Amino acid sequence: MVQARAVALSRESGHHAFVVASNSASVTAIDISDPARMRVVGSLQDKVALSGARAIAVQGGYAFVAGTYSHTLCVIDVSQPAHMTLTGKLHDADDLQFPTSVDVVDNFVFVTSSSGHALVIVDVSNPSLPEKYSVLGDAPSLREARCVVVQGKYAYVASATPNTLSVIDISDKRNPLLVAVVERATADMASHVAVDCRFAYVASAYHDALTVLDIRNPRKPVYVGTLRDHSLLNGIETVAISGKFGVFVSPTNDAMVAWQLPYYCDTESPLESKQLPGHSPAIV
Repeated sequence: MVQARAVALSRESGHHAFVVASNSASVTAIDISDPARMRVVGSLQDKVALSGARAIAVQGGYAFVAGTYSHTLCVIDVSQPAHMTLTGKLHDADDLQFPTSVDVVDNFVFVTSSSGHALVIVDVSNPSLPEKYSVLGDAPSLREARCVVVQGKYAYVASATPNTLSVIDISDKRNPLLVAVVERATADMASHVAVDCRFAYVASAYHDALTVLDIRNPRKPVYVGTLRDHSLLNGIETVAISGKFGVFVSPTNDAMVAWQLPYYCDTESPLESKQLPGHSPAIV
């Protein structure tokens, strides 16, 4: 792996992680069943389709990878991690120009296009023949779209140049609808977003900041606060939420920092939250 950029876990196997690397144009499968003795079990390289591989999502035995330099969404069969194969691909130098992020829900993959300034929805019901299903690309808030995450019937997109968080209603995937835009979503140049049942967390790698937005009403996001820390948050590039914890990665510091949330999302009712004993509901 040369210049690893993103990782995704397989929910099906439960013990494999898949890492994409941009310079080596590759996907590497790692057995993480024993975290103390992780080992590489397979690798797939494609200097054309996977050129500049930057983002990955895994679902149902398939990995969906953004080939940033090739303007391509690749579909990879990872059901046998030791023998991964490129199953299908969608190349589009216009709408998929420099894809930067992917998320997958059911038979649809959501892709942000940084230079295409768009959110692209791809139908992958036939993995060998992914098809562009719809495009939302006429919104100024999507310029340099960097990251997309889907929750329920909404997609949340962080965009760098306008420094915005866009909320898109995807209940009709053929006609995605922009329903809210948070201007100045973080300190400057939003680079990544993570969401849970209550909040969106927007990272700014350029100003070492993490901004929290209340999205319990997705159509009316509310600013909660911004954490700036030029030490811990230096160059923050990725933020993730899992259960009671949040983590962010700082490539500049070669560090990962974790913090405990004052609440957790109810797994039985994913859109509801419960406060942890002894914690205030304040986030920042």
